[in-house]
Order: sequence, then structure tokens, then C-alpha cells
Amino acid sequence: MTSKLLLFGALFTYGTCVAAIISVPADSASIQAGISGASAMDTVHVAPGVYIENVSFLGKAILVRSTGGRDSTFIEPADTSLAIVSFSSGEDTNSTIDGFTFRYARGVPAASCSGTSPNIQNCDFTECRASTGSAVIKCDSSAARIISNRIYACRGDSSAEWACIRLSGASVSSPCVIENSIHDNLGGMVYGIVCANLGSGALIMHNLIWGNYSDDPALGSGIRTAQSIGSKIINNTVVANTRGIVSIDRKKVAFDFDSTDIRNNIIAYNFMEGLDAISSKHDYNNIFNNGVEPWELAPREIAVDPLFVDAANHDYGLQPISPCINSGDPDSAYHDPDGSCADMGALYFDLSFMCGDANNSDEVDIDDIMYLIEYIFSSGSSPIPYESGNADCLEMIDIDDVVYLINYVFSGGPPPCAPCSPG
Repeated sequence: MTSKLLLFGALFTYGTCVAAIISVPADSASIQAGISGASAMDTVHVAPGVYIENVSFLGKAILVRSTGGRDSTFIEPADTSLAIVSFSSGEDTNSTIDGFTFRYARGVPAASCSGTSPNIQNCDFTECRASTGSAVIKCDSSAARIISNRIYACRGDSSAEWACIRLSGASVSSPCVIENSIHDNLGGMVYGIVCANLGSGALIMHNLIWGNYSDDPALGSGIRTAQSIGSKIINNTVVANTRGIVSIDRKKVAFDFDSTDIRNNIIAYNFMEGLDAISSKHDYNNIFNNGVEPWELAPREIAVDPLFVDAANHDYGLQPISPCINSGDPDSAYHDPDGSCADMGALYFDLSFMCGDANNSDEVDIDDIMYLIEYIFSSGSSPIPYESGNADCLEMIDIDDVVYLINYVFSGGPPPCAPCSPG
């Protein structure tokens, strides 16, 4: 009987705590009104439209999401002296804003996090104006997770030093900046991402940062860290900015375990330095054709054309023959989603096929050897996909791949792609 009563009580409690959905403007006239009326774990659904208001999460563990996505749901400030959206009352990772375009911030952040750790995701930030020390997204003593946003067409006042994303101050855990696109931001001294005086470091990963230019070519960069011990700058593409990546960790000596770690990035075509790393660890980067190249590459860094799909139109994916494919750190911690060795750059090349299966028959056999011979020597059809014929994981498909497959099929040699496969 006691167990039945406990079960009934649990079910009753669950039934009275089911999260609610509040619709704006159907249930609440404004986004802020929807937040004010929400309880923990509720969702505020916002219909497409233009909302002129300043939004505060009020410390609530809720999801605020647009139903039409960022291309149709806009928030503009009612009071331009305040951030458009702010998290300043103890919000944690249960507080999320998702799918809006924030525009027309003036001299203050569009999004502000102070001592909080919210999720800011799938949002656009555009046509904002920055003053000295400002940022489009500004996080102080915050472990915010800033994921899959786009920041573009923002401008800085003349001589203003500003950032698209600025992380500063100690926090209980590391902030994350992942899979964002930051481009075409101009004026003053513009930085794509800044980490300053972070006690626990930051994870900056898989971001595309391109076309951000300062008025002064000696200042500004795609990514800048300063005294942010333990930050990790991994698998970013930093292209055609005033400078690429600048890391100044003077508190530690070079290659100390706790210094900023810069690896698996493509840093190319920047006006001044590609990589300026003082007392920071760096390796497995492609640093190519910048105005000022590093005085010395790390042992496994390269300086070759990354072979983007269409750089002129800002498609920074990798061509099948890109030297950046499988050229990142081979440690399994960095493997691409397809399970292969890490590529360099933000956009990995999908290798989810059977390596060595040049004719796409779902097995590797003598037919694949003949297929490659026809391709190499008789202008036969290309392997399907092309990368499946690159059995030895080297830069191009050639007779060495045929020999590799012969050794595998007839002599028990290592399997195709073993030099770059997981583990």
C-alpha cells in the first residue's frame, strides 16, 4: 500500500508540474510579458514579426524560441541604452534563447551575460553599432554557450576597439563559442572573438570568421586571447580579416600545459599576421598566404593552399583534394563526426564511405584495384566518391594507392585508410 501511495504521489506531482507553452502574441502581448508569466522549464513561443522591446530573462530557467526562425522574427531595442536581451539574474544552462534576429543595438551589447551561463543559439546579430569596449555579444564572468549564431554587417565607431563576441572575467566553468559565422563587420578596431582574463579558459571551435576589417590594419583580428589560460582554439576557419589569430598569454611560458592551445585551424589570406601566438601552444594548423607569416611553423603545421570549394563566394568547405583533409591532430579527441582523423578548419569533409571501395560496390576487392588502374592510366571514371580511392591517405590518388590495395587484398596488408582512421 505504501508503495502505491508513493507512486500516486509521484504521478500527481508530475501532473501538476508539466511545463507550459506561452505563445506570443496570442497569450502574452510581448516577449517580456511572456517571460514574466513563465515558470521554470516553460517555453515561450514567439510568432514571426518585429518586436520592439528590451528583454530580460529575470533569472528564469526557460526556453524562449521563435516559431518561424531568425529569418522572420526580429527584436529591436525600445531603449537603446540597454542590451536587447540580458541575462543578469543567475541564469544557467537551462535558460535558452533560440532563433531570433537582433538588430540596431547602439553602443551597448545586443546580448549581455553577467555572471550567468545561458544558451544563445541559432540567432542573427546584425546592423549593430559598437563603441569602445563594447561587443555585440558580451559575457562577463560567464560560462555562456554561444552556438550556431551569425554576426554580420555590424560597425564600430571610428577608433573604437570592439568585438563581435567578448568573453572576460573568471567563471566557474568554461564558456563555449561553437559553430558561429562572423563576417563582414567593419570599422574601428574590430575583433571577431575576444577572450580576456578568463580564469577557466574558453572553448572556441568550428567557427567561420571572415571579412572583418579594422580601420587600422595593425589592430583587430579574427580571434584574440589575452591572459586566458587554458583556452582552446580548435578547428576554426579564419580567413581574410585584418589579422588571423592573436594569442598573448604572458603569464605562462611557451608550451606550458595551461597556455592557450591553437590547433586544427585554417588561417589564410589575412591582411597582416596569420598567427601571432606568444607563449601559446600551436600545431596542426594551415597558415597560408597571410600578409605576415609566423617566423616558424610548428612541426606539424603546413602552409599550403587549403583548396576551398569557392572562396570567392565565401564557401569555405574543402574540395575533395584539399590538403587539409585528415591533416589535423590524429588524437581521437579531435576526430571528425564521420570518425576519420580531424580535418583542418571549421567545415570537415565527410568521409563516411568505405575507403578503398573505388567502384562503390560495398566491398573492397580486385574490382576496385582494376577500377583505379583504369582511372589512373586510361582516363576511366573517377572513384565514387573520389576520396574512396585514396587508400593510403596521401594527397592524391596514384599508383601508390593501387599498390596499397593489392597489398591489402592479396597479402593481408593494412586496411585502406589505416593511416588516418580512428584509433
